[in-house]
Amino acid sequence: MNQASVQRSGLTLAPEAASERLQRVINKKISLEVMQQTVRKAFDLGWKSLKIYFMIGLPSENLDDIVAMAKMINSIDDLALNTQGKKPQIRVSVSTFVPKAHTAFERCSMATNQEIEAKQSTLRSLVRRSVKLSWSEYDSSVLEGVFSRGDRRLGRVLYRAWQMGQTFTAWEERIDMTIWRQAFVEEGLNIDFYLGQRTEDEVLPWEHILSSLNRKFLLKEYRKALKGQLTPNCLEDSCSSCGAYADFPPCATKQKSRSQVF
Repeated sequence: MNQASVQRSGLTLAPEAASERLQRVINKKISLEVMQQTVRKAFDLGWKSLKIYFMIGLPSENLDDIVAMAKMINSIDDLALNTQGKKPQIRVSVSTFVPKAHTAFERCSMATNQEIEAKQSTLRSLVRRSVKLSWSEYDSSVLEGVFSRGDRRLGRVLYRAWQMGQTFTAWEERIDMTIWRQAFVEEGLNIDFYLGQRTEDEVLPWEHILSSLNRKFLLKEYRKALKGQLTPNCLEDSCSSCGAYADFPPCATKQKSRSQVF
């Protein structure tokens, strides 16, 4: 059976950011040329549906980064238009960035609804109508952001929201932010606090949870990210001393060899 006769359904790619600057911030370097080469090869092999994941609201993101995203999307649509036979379908999913605990961006604020909507509107105006654009509801991202970096006090909020009928909120159509905000107020907590910036000297509520990645490493990565400095892949380069060697024997061996060099 040759490759052309194999049934191809959908292929997913996740560059997450399109501009070189923002890719350096998130430490995920995938150039426009590499994306185009990958997509062209996929279309040549018979893939008829392509889904691309991006994030919006990333730390330090600006208008140029949104324009670069649109450029990458439209260039991929160009490749689809030039494909022999039926044009492959291009779908783009743009998720709101949510800072997470135990990552380099655990201290970053989350973009506001107004900021996200403005960027979505700009992107929509720049991307061709033939491309299917979609994004998650901001309310679901807010709850994700709150509980991703929350503290034990949120247990009371969760219970109060449940008492007021909030169940199955993983389904966007079931989320009622009026109830959630009321639950926060009744428990004496400010929802915006959990979405805001954390200072570098602030003790974070999840730091007592065992994690291989140490505080010093995450702070260093956060500062490097804001400067656009890449951290090499430790599988291919030298050990970054992230702390994982405490739990993973292969990392411990590499860390030991690194310390012997220095």
